[in-house]
Amino acid sequence: GEVLGADEFARLPGSHYTVVLASVRDPATLGTLIAAMADRPGALYLLKLGMPDGDWYSLCWSEFDDVEAARAARVQLPDEASLSSGWPRRIGLLQAEIAREAANR
Repeated sequence: GEVLGADEFARLPGSHYTVVLASVRDPATLGTLIAAMADRPGALYLLKLGMPDGDWYSLCWSEFDDVEAARAARVQLPDEASLSSGWPRRIGLLQAEIAREAANR
């Protein structure tokens, strides 16, 4: 699967949910996880989030109508050591964090 960025993520419906697979300081560490997700349906989004303690990179997977659907989809995730099971987040909340990061530049 291809890895999309904030521009594509910004077009998703804010009321939907995504699954955050990982949040890391160094996006280079996500290579193994991205490769493991390559055969799964759904797009991956790599988002840069500006936090009070510096920049973080979140790898998000796909979009779901509601939190139950996002939670249920976690059973499809690969059994990766680096994978912290994934946690559902409302897309609109992440979109707001990206917008804040862009405003701070």
